[in-house]
Amino acid sequence: MKIMNKIVISNDDDINDYFVTEDTYIKIDLKDESKVINIEVMEHQNLKVFETSTSTSNKITYNIHSGAQLIVNKLTTDSSDSTTVNLIGYGASVTYNSSIINYCDNVYVQNIVHKCDNTKSKIVNHGINVNDRSLHIMVNGDINKECKECSSNQDNKIINMKNGKSFISPNLIVDNNLVDVFHAAYIGTFDEEAVFYLKSRGLTEKVCNELLIKGFMLGTMELDENELEVFLKQIENI
Repeated sequence: MKIMNKIVISNDDDINDYFVTEDTYIKIDLKDESKVINIEVMEHQNLKVFETSTSTSNKITYNIHSGAQLIVNKLTTDSSDSTTVNLIGYGASVTYNSSIINYCDNVYVQNIVHKCDNTKSKIVNHGINVNDRSLHIMVNGDINKECKECSSNQDNKIINMKNGKSFISPNLIVDNNLVDVFHAAYIGTFDEEAVFYLKSRGLTEKVCNELLIKGFMLGTMELDENELEVFLKQIENI
């Protein structure tokens, strides 16, 4: 993707509405302050979003028009954010990768609404529940009955580091047979065989956990070197 425009959204900004009329990169960096943000991606434009949020309850809405593409790579820490993606034009698509670090009680919500033919969504949510608290991931996928040849894929996983209460609600509302849908949900710990393999190579339990957490949180991300460095700093705090 050739990026031609760059926008930074931070705590200091008081703008709520953004219109993407050319290929654009948006960096969202919010901490301890929640915002309502509306982003309109116009026809045949590409938007890539790099988002970090800490202790927020943001409400972000994306409207994706015909032929437009949205790619989001998000790392959220201790937040109860809510995101809605409306695929409102023919051929609109979204790839949304979320890595979630949870210490307290939080509910993470995504609404993916297919409103036109040939729209595509790929949603990956990987959460680490660090303490004995509650993490709830709720993903609502909605394909209207008039929409044909759509695809909706969800992959939701939570790793409990202790005895936290974790929940996944992978909701799919499909009124049409001419679609391709898939969803997966997993709550548990890291695979014992993977842990055993790493330990058999002489690694300590601490190093094993570090490697597994990084792979789990970053495996599906599409990051450049600077973005990767930002994510690694936050992940290392686990």
